[in-house]
Amino acid sequence: MRDKFRGVLEWTNEGIPLGTQSNEAAKLYDATITQYVGLYDDANFNGIGGSLNKMLEADPDFIAGKALKYGLELMSTAETTRINKDLAKNVDDLVAQVSSKSDANYREKMHVQAVLNWSRGNLNQAAQAWEDVLVQYPTDMLAIKMVTDTYFFLGKQRKLRDSVARVMPLWSSADLPLKSYLHGMYAFGLVETNFYAKAESEARKGLECEPKDGWSTHALAHVFEMEGRVDEGISHLSTTLSDWEICNLLATHNYWHWALYHIEKGEPEAAVEIFETEIRKRCHESGAMLDIVDCFSLPFRLQLENPESAEKLIGKHWSNIVELCEPHLNDHILSFNDAHFMMALCGARKYAEADELLENSSSAEWISGSEVNRQLLKSILAYSREQYELCVDLLYPIRYDLVVIGGSDAQRDVFNQLLIAAALNSTKAEHRRLVKQLILERAALKPVSPLTDRLSLKLN
Repeated sequence: MRDKFRGVLEWTNEGIPLGTQSNEAAKLYDATITQYVGLYDDANFNGIGGSLNKMLEADPDFIAGKALKYGLELMSTAETTRINKDLAKNVDDLVAQVSSKSDANYREKMHVQAVLNWSRGNLNQAAQAWEDVLVQYPTDMLAIKMVTDTYFFLGKQRKLRDSVARVMPLWSSADLPLKSYLHGMYAFGLVETNFYAKAESEARKGLECEPKDGWSTHALAHVFEMEGRVDEGISHLSTTLSDWEICNLLATHNYWHWALYHIEKGEPEAAVEIFETEIRKRCHESGAMLDIVDCFSLPFRLQLENPESAEKLIGKHWSNIVELCEPHLNDHILSFNDAHFMMALCGARKYAEADELLENSSSAEWISGSEVNRQLLKSILAYSREQYELCVDLLYPIRYDLVVIGGSDAQRDVFNQLLIAAALNSTKAEHRRLVKQLILERAALKPVSPLTDRLSLKLN
């Protein structure tokens, strides 16, 4: 974790123009990016929010600083300019400011253009603007982080990987700040494109450079998950807890991975303990969307395999956690978020709200994969209403299209499990034949999987 930050001269010497003459603003800009990339809130600045506020107090006209602030608000996927009119006005004012500034540099203009595109739901165009920045400024860590996060939301797995791969060799200076974080970012792109051995190598390089790199830990957790190395995953997360837990912006998600290992092993009580002591508590404290979707996904997975056992272990929590999504039911920012909101509403048996979410999603044409999203929402709702045949008929045709809703392979696996659970409960003979093949397919992809073994037993 850094404690020295770059002033105007240091940024200039690295070839990245900031468009401010305030050393304090430049250093706070650096501090904010450091926290964003390191996924933690630095108490010395009162967190990311504190460093952003102090940065704009130091230079109220700091264009790149404003682009950072509004970009982070949008990237949270908890704010949309369609609903938050203050944010909409701030973005519009920023666009007007950069347009009126005759000496605005290319980097400032492109970061503002990217934020404008994001605010209008044009995520692909936002990503392209940041890619254009990286052609001219390949060591612009903010552009790298923003574009990879955007590709994650879009399900653009190869782009996520290659956007890092093409700039990594250009970080030639050994002492460039934040350089080590590239390893974890690259590792995640590799694991999402099935290069597991190389992903593991890159993640371990990142941790060698910075043991507190929560994203490298996260990428390694994905490798263990995808290869069925659950005992290694549990061991790694438990023995490095003091390193990654301080990355509070990602800690809940790493705990979620830890719980997944226990679900895979057939240890639901251990998964529920992590949910109750860490995930649910942290989610209520942060209100962060990444935490919220994890808080919904975990109990839903438990219910898919053994509804009766899950109801006893975790059913009582649905009414408590569903309130987390209620302020966001009209956001329709990401299909991925909407799908998890549907899980929560169904878990809490709030079917009127679930029907409304489905109906409103029909007009949400601005979100990625809107058609796929609607069919996915219908399938989740059908399963909850015990319409298993309908769930299979809705979900099976789109299973290979679900990548467009964003998220990771590990996160979207919940929908593979949903399809299998629905087919196992279906009364259609063709669905019984289908589920056998789906389980065989799952075994081929992950040969060591206690969960798959348990699903196979249900065929008999």
